[in-house]
Amino acid sequence: PDLVHLHTSHGYDFWLGIRMARAARALGIPALLHVHGTFDVIVPTWSRAKQQCFVRSLRVPDRVIVLSEGWKRWFEKRVAVPGFIGPAAVGGGGH
Repeated sequence: PDLVHLHTSHGYDFWLGIRMARAARALGIPALLHVHGTFDVIVPTWSRAKQQCFVRSLRVPDRVIVLSEGWKRWFEKRVAVPGFIGPAAVGGGGH
C-alpha cells in the first residue's frame, strides 16, 4: 500500500495502532493514526511512565488525525512535534 490509515481509541486499541504504525514505517509506508476517545480523561489517570510512553508513541505515525481543533490543541500541548491534523486541514468544520 501507499499509505496506512489506522483508526484507534484510547485503550488497548491505541497501543495496537502504534504497533501497526511502527510496522508500516519499518516497511517504508507512511502511517496516519486517526484518534478517537476520551484521552483527556484517561491519560491523566495513567502513571507518569505510561504518560511518557504515550507522548513518545505519538511521534511514531507520520501524522495524527484528530476530530476537532480542540483535540488538536490538546495533543499539541503534550507533544511538541508537528503532525497533528485537525478537521480544518481535511475539509471538516472544526467544531
